[in-house]
Amino acid sequence: MKRADLTTPGGRLKHARMQAGYRTAKEFADKHDVPQPTYANHENNKRGLKQDTAADYARALGNCSPGWILTGEGIGPDNGSQKSDITIEQVEDRLPPTAKVIPLGLRDTETAPVSPDFAPLLADGTPLADAVLPHRSDAYWLRVRTRDMAGRGILPGDLVLIDPRAKPEPGALVAAQVVDDRHGTAQTVVRAFHAGIIESEPTQGPGTQIAIGIHGGLTVGIAGVAVYLHRPVP
Repeated sequence: MKRADLTTPGGRLKHARMQAGYRTAKEFADKHDVPQPTYANHENNKRGLKQDTAADYARALGNCSPGWILTGEGIGPDNGSQKSDITIEQVEDRLPPTAKVIPLGLRDTETAPVSPDFAPLLADGTPLADAVLPHRSDAYWLRVRTRDMAGRGILPGDLVLIDPRAKPEPGALVAAQVVDDRHGTAQTVVRAFHAGIIESEPTQGPGTQIAIGIHGGLTVGIAGVAVYLHRPVP
């Protein structure tokens, strides 16, 4: 298979599509209800890519940011997951004796993406995300659905603004993508970031810690940093 040209927007789009598991442009276009000729022209650089279209593609692919598609800067499929070569054993060596790295229990869908139609607004109608991160169409909101981060004051129903370009610092809250190949599940969770691991912070009992990277049938990667919490008024 010919390697994608990563020096062009279309080439980067093609690379991200192949890395996401779509063997052909038609397969991706059909899956996401995109006109196949339009998408093919974008991949072939026969049609220019606008910011909002790149954002739509990035959301559908789930492995890159719009900025990376357009310019090559930012989170891409080969660096966006913040994958680490660290092993579970090495992580466990750095944890307290009472803690251990275990697969994340995906009991419920922990977060849900927020449609732009329901994103929070300021009093003058300006999207809150635009005020927090001006001129950024790739930022997005997640609605929290569980109490796994209640220890950080994040409750069900809260909206968390995610910056996919930010680099996480130890202790930061991040959106993490968790793919469980054993059960065919995938979801995005909000977790605390530490060196090599993410962990929940419930109000009672120990949190659940998992290693970033690929291990035991799980693929865990960082999809962005939480930069703002919004709690809708009932």
